[in-house]
Amino acid sequence: MLLLEDNPMVGSLVSDALTRAGYRADVCQSIASARERSVAMKYDLLITDVVLLGEFGTDFALELRGLQPTLPVLLVSGYADVEISRWRDNVNGRSAFLAKPFSIEALLREVRYLLPEHPLVSMLSDRAVPAVNQHKPG
Repeated sequence: MLLLEDNPMVGSLVSDALTRAGYRADVCQSIASARERSVAMKYDLLITDVVLLGEFGTDFALELRGLQPTLPVLLVSGYADVEISRWRDNVNGRSAFLAKPFSIEALLREVRYLLPEHPLVSMLSDRAVPAVNQHKPG
């Protein structure tokens, strides 16, 4: 998966949590670096902060969806009501929103919802984790 987060501390925390849960995330701090990585690699999920330094993660998500129309997107932000509304008005496909601050459990729940076919999710389905099919996207 591709993680676009301009705050290095948050990016590291999220990446570490995903790694501990068995996922692999490439971390980028700008749209330019994320764009460069996405040209060379096809991702199964984009996790992006909505408000970046002078940019919007939603713009990059729409751009990447142009290349990968079925790419699931997890938007995260502490203050992005206008951008989230614009996103919902302009995009089709699998996506979710996670408000900052969020718990690692909430992050992993959203990732499992967006990647129900991922082998790790299949392995976890017999354990006591929230069922991905019970999630109701907003």
